[in-house]
Amino acid sequence: MNYTITWQIIDLYREVPSGYVYKAKFKVSAFCPKSQKTVSVLDQVLLDMPEKLIPFNDLSEDVVISWVQNKSNKDKLELDLCSQLKLIAEPKISKGLPWKDSEIYAETIHKPQFE
Repeated sequence: MNYTITWQIIDLYREVPSGYVYKAKFKVSAFCPKSQKTVSVLDQVLLDMPEKLIPFNDLSEDVVISWVQNKSNKDKLELDLCSQLKLIAEPKISKGLPWKDSEIYAETIHKPQFE
C-alpha cells in the first residue's frame, strides 16, 4: 500500500546571540489514499551545533527537516506510522455484538426509562 509521508517543523528554539537552533519541534504524518486516514506524531529533537552556523533568518524548513531526520530515527518513525495506517485499513481485532446494532444498543442502555 502506498502512503504519503509529510514532515513539518512546528517550532524552533535558538540562542539569540549566536542564532544556534538547539531544539526543533516537529510533526510527521502518514496519509493513506485508500482509507483517506491520516496518523501523525508530534515530537522534538535536540540538535547539535554545526561547525558553520546558518543565520536564523536564512534557514529553510527543508534544511531543518534534514537536521531533524538525521537526529531522529526517520525510518522507524515512518514505518511505525505506516503500520498504524495498515491496522486502520486492515484491522486485526474488532469489538461489538453481532446480534445488536451497537449504536442502537448503546442508546437504549444509556437512556433513562420513564413510565
